[in-house]
Amino acid sequence: MRNTKTNAFRRTAAQPLSEENNRSRVDADKLLPKAKDDRVVVGFRIEEGKKRAFKEKTAREGTSIQEVLNAAVDSYLRDN
Repeated sequence: MRNTKTNAFRRTAAQPLSEENNRSRVDADKLLPKAKDDRVVVGFRIEEGKKRAFKEKTAREGTSIQEVLNAAVDSYLRDN
């Protein structure tokens, strides 16, 4: 006779039920349209001291690094 009081037995016994339930559930991510995100991730290297100062200044001003970099790119593109 099996020991039905252990957690391992309960997990093993419940696993087939949960797999069957998951198959019958509707996945909302597949039904809803995805928002188009045309942004790309850009990486670059910066000196550690400049990085620290940049993070501190954006924290003091209450802006995000992404906002500052986007504004800098926009300004650069307008000037050229």
